[in-house]
Amino acid sequence: MLMAVTLMEGACSYLAFASSDPGADVGFLADGSMATWAVDARNSSLSFIATGSPRFALQLEHNGAPVSLSWLRLEGPKPALVQFVGVDALRQVEVKRIWQSVGPFSFSHRVEVRNTGREALNDVQVILNLGEPLPNNAPRDRSLASYVYGVERGAWDDGDGWRDASVSDNSRATRFALIARHRILLVVADELTWASRSPGWSVAFNLGAVQPAETKSTEQVFSALPAQGDILSDASSTELMFSSLWMPLRVLCLWVEKAIVSLAEITSNVGIAVVLFAALVRLATLPITVWSILAQGRFNELQARIKPQIAEIKSAYRGAEQSERILSVYRNHGYSPVSGLKGSLGLFVQLPILIAVFNVTTESSIFSSAALFWINDLSRSDEWVALGVSIPALGSWLNLLPIVLGAMNLLAMRRQRTNSAGNSLLVAGALSVLIVFFFYSLAAALVLYWMTTSFVQIGENAIAAKLDRRRTAQIKPDEGRHACDRLEKPGSTGTRRYF
Repeated sequence: MLMAVTLMEGACSYLAFASSDPGADVGFLADGSMATWAVDARNSSLSFIATGSPRFALQLEHNGAPVSLSWLRLEGPKPALVQFVGVDALRQVEVKRIWQSVGPFSFSHRVEVRNTGREALNDVQVILNLGEPLPNNAPRDRSLASYVYGVERGAWDDGDGWRDASVSDNSRATRFALIARHRILLVVADELTWASRSPGWSVAFNLGAVQPAETKSTEQVFSALPAQGDILSDASSTELMFSSLWMPLRVLCLWVEKAIVSLAEITSNVGIAVVLFAALVRLATLPITVWSILAQGRFNELQARIKPQIAEIKSAYRGAEQSERILSVYRNHGYSPVSGLKGSLGLFVQLPILIAVFNVTTESSIFSSAALFWINDLSRSDEWVALGVSIPALGSWLNLLPIVLGAMNLLAMRRQRTNSAGNSLLVAGALSVLIVFFFYSLAAALVLYWMTTSFVQIGENAIAAKLDRRRTAQIKPDEGRHACDRLEKPGSTGTRRYF
């Protein structure tokens, strides 16, 4: 893959150089700022500069006042280098900008300030405007996804770890990062100060006083990093991903992303990799899930058995005696309300994985532009049919996958709750509607994951139901028929445990 660099002047553009370094297409304006910068990672091209919003415009300040410069381009001594020079109207200062490719995602940028006048230039500062917010493929249709995915933040590192840039301003650091969905723009220098200015963020470099005929310089490395664990690891910036999560969850997110990437390399499709990953996770937790379903069934059976007797006690007794008799029923049958949580153990085991998948599909760029069936981008909703109108919280598309997901969850919960109370179908329906609402505008990759787990869950419920019928058939008729009628007198030690 070739890296192409284009110089742009007004409406004109021409090829400046091409190198053998893979990874980026870069365009410069006449003042040395970048007009385009797109990088390739795993067959996905990510743009870091929106059309008409250049980055790294340079502003020189002397004694706190801006210096107006006129710019022209110089021919670089080697292909992978672009130079620009700017001079002021009085010919008292000359500024040179030198860009050089230093990797598939990075450029070094050197600024040299030379005093060509007869008087010292005091308090010289070089300010680089990082430009408008990073491009973001989040929808702009008032859907839930537009609020979840459309967030950008700044972070800085002074050697003691990354911190949120919104907490303070004009701090000194060695690294500064703009973080948006799928994209991280990283600035590395010996020392920089940063501030939130209009438009966007800016970083400043203090050169102090520059004497006549003296040249002072500052150098930075700018990196346009796709938000992928292995790429950020090479840049020693893995902690910029999933930074709001508890450390074990962060590690789990990186593992989930790596697992999906490995499966995608085998299947050559990210969507199929998500389906396989979900199936493997569900199969790995199958023993716990089946045990959990069986435990819930036994709990429901026991609850149904003791319910008439509890109702009889409540109607016949009051106060302490009522409580004592109810507890006695519980003891005699080995019943504990907390035992009902065993039925949720399978969900508790898979919940951290679901949280990790949600964060990976939110932040990682591996899903960007990945296609499957009619879906053009797995990082967005499946966008089956355009509605022509934007519905608050839902957006402007008819999305098919969340509706199928809701139907599958309704079927799975209906089969699982065959021994539950009579209103279980109503509860299952309400939960399915909530699932459709929550997942409706989120990434199709996330919905694919949950659809696959729901499909496997239907099979798990069938297995559990078969095992439960086998267990019930093995129980002798007299063993449980009148179990609730054997309430023992206070002080008795006999106990029968059904659960």
